[in-house]
Amino acid sequence: MNWNRTVPKQLVADAQQVSSAKEPQQALALVQEALNLDPSNLEARHLRESLTRQIQKTRCTRVLKRCISPGRSTSRAALCQAIQMFESALKLDQSHAGVRAALDTARQKLQRSKDSARLTAAALADVKRGDWPGASEKASQAARLDPSSTEARAVLAKVENHIQEVLSEMDA
Repeated sequence: MNWNRTVPKQLVADAQQVSSAKEPQQALALVQEALNLDPSNLEARHLRESLTRQIQKTRCTRVLKRCISPGRSTSRAALCQAIQMFESALKLDQSHAGVRAALDTARQKLQRSKDSARLTAAALADVKRGDWPGASEKASQAARLDPSSTEARAVLAKVENHIQEVLSEMDA
């Protein structure tokens, strides 16, 4: 019996069994071990590709649920990470149904976040100049673009407080 061929074949068989049990990371480790022993093992190479795609799809799904779901607060860093992961997933498997849509959603959400930050900065500049109506308009628009933006909400609250103070003074 040729030990150099038998051990890698057994490792691949074990990896397929582990993969069937929904443990792709463990299966991939076994496949890597098999490929270290027999780099020319085509079955191991195909299984490695399949497991890598499966792991990537699982990661994408997790990122999608965590980062892109409507109404969830998402940092720009998390969105950038999600975009990178979705782009990597598309390189591995361009036929993945939800990845392209998720990538577009993440890019749109990142753009809205950037636009909101730009409007928030402009609103703060208006506050410093005493242009309260301009600040109110920009801060409101920023909060609508990115409802999770604490900065936009803080500026909007500052503007609303100022307006209330002015109205109170007028009533007094």
